[in-house]
Amino acid sequence: MNFILIGIPNSGKTTLGKKAADALGMNFYDTDILASDSLLRGNKTPSFFRFINAFVAVEETVVQRIAKTAENAIIATGAETALSARNVEALRQAGRFIHLKRDPDRMIRKIREKHPPRPEAPHEYNMNEIMALEYKKMIPEYEKLADWTLENDNGQDAGLEKLIKIIRAELDAE
Repeated sequence: MNFILIGIPNSGKTTLGKKAADALGMNFYDTDILASDSLLRGNKTPSFFRFINAFVAVEETVVQRIAKTAENAIIATGAETALSARNVEALRQAGRFIHLKRDPDRMIRKIREKHPPRPEAPHEYNMNEIMALEYKKMIPEYEKLADWTLENDNGQDAGLEKLIKIIRAELDAE
C-alpha cells in the first residue's frame, strides 16, 4: 500500500512525509525533488523558463515510474502534479490520496507578516502568496481526489501524529 500526499507547497508533504516514512519503516519519494534532480543533472543549468517548461513533463515521467514501482511508500507530489488526469490514474492504482490541507487565508497572513508589502509596491505579491491564492482555487479538486483530508494548521508534530494515525489505520485494515 502506498500513500500519496497532495497539497500546496508548504503544506507539509515533504517534511511530514519523510518523518512518517521513517517512523513507519516505509519508503519515501518526492516527485518535485526527483524531477528537479533529473533536470539539473549534467554540467549545464537550464534557464529558469526552460527549467519550468521542462519540469512538468519530467515530473509526469517521474510520477508514472514511481506509480508503477513504489511499494510500501509515501509519495509527496507537486502541487498540480496530482491534478493531471494521467497522473491521477497512475497514482490511484498505486495507492490512496491524503490531502494535507492548510488554511490559505492563514498562510497568506503569515506570508504577509514575514514579508510585508513594500511601501513603493503595495500591490506586489511574493511567490508564496501567489501559490496560496492559487491553492484556494484548487482545494475543491484536492478534496474530491482525496481519500482523507488532514488539517495541517496546528504545527508539525500535530500534523505528523495525524498522518501516522491515518496510515497505521489503513495498514492495519489491510
